Amino acid sequence: MSMCYVFCILFCVLSAICRYPIPPFDFSVKGVTSISSDVHKYGLAPKGTSIVLYRNHEIRKHQFVAVTEWTGGLYVSPTMAGSRPGGLIAGAWTAMRSLGLNGYLDSTSRIMEVSKKIQRGIGEIPGLFVIGKPDMTVVAFASDVVDIFEVNDIMSSKGWHLNALQRPNSLHICVTLQHTTIYDQFLKDLQDSVNTVSESKPGPISGGMAPIYGAAGKMPDRGTVKELLVEFMDSSC
Repeated sequence: MSMCYVFCILFCVLSAICRYPIPPFDFSVKGVTSISSDVHKYGLAPKGTSIVLYRNHEIRKHQFVAVTEWTGGLYVSPTMAGSRPGGLIAGAWTAMRSLGLNGYLDSTSRIMEVSKKIQRGIGEIPGLFVIGKPDMTVVAFASDVVDIFEVNDIMSSKGWHLNALQRPNSLHICVTLQHTTIYDQFLKDLQDSVNTVSESKPGPISGGMAPIYGAAGKMPDRGTVKELLVEFMDSSC
């Protein structure tokens, strides 16, 4: 647990060392009740070793799963998933030991630099704007000119898988080490996608998600949106 907690703050510490100011984010901030740590992301470790930390024991108790009426006897687990493979934990430990402080410092510097370049590049594309002032590596952007979800569909057809957001309608990219060598291609494809939507008004492409996100975003009844999502999942599986 202690090593995972160290990693939870590692990226922010490294960002500060690399001269990128990071605002307070941990339990010292009023209102923060939990902190999750996904070691498989910036830790470059195998997936399946994530943890969550809570401000106090009372909050943590809500995570536990206790079954009293199971025919197999009494059962209690710290999570719904129960046990987790020890091999993944060993893999995470090995990755962190192998990369070490210098490896993470190098990765942090490269990732943060590319995050800033992507932010600047998005701001230079007519019709797009970055939402807020990203401190780290999650960059959200939107448009008042084109349908951002149609842009997303075209980007998907080019091999980019961005996250669609709502309120406001927007997209975001989580910049990782893999983006550091191809960020220029990302910006070019994004520019081309915006141009395509702006110039030809293509509407939803075959298999695209723009109709779902576009329609759902305009529905005031969120219960109906939930039913729409369930029906979509039911027809897709």
